[in-house]
Amino acid sequence: MEPPHKLRWDKFLILATALMSPAFT
Repeated sequence: MEPPHKLRWDKFLILATALMSPAFT
């Protein structure tokens, strides 16, 4: 049983990576 916080964190990480990818390029 995974807490909803993990899903939120995963989403945040994905969003941050997506934002960083173009910014870094």
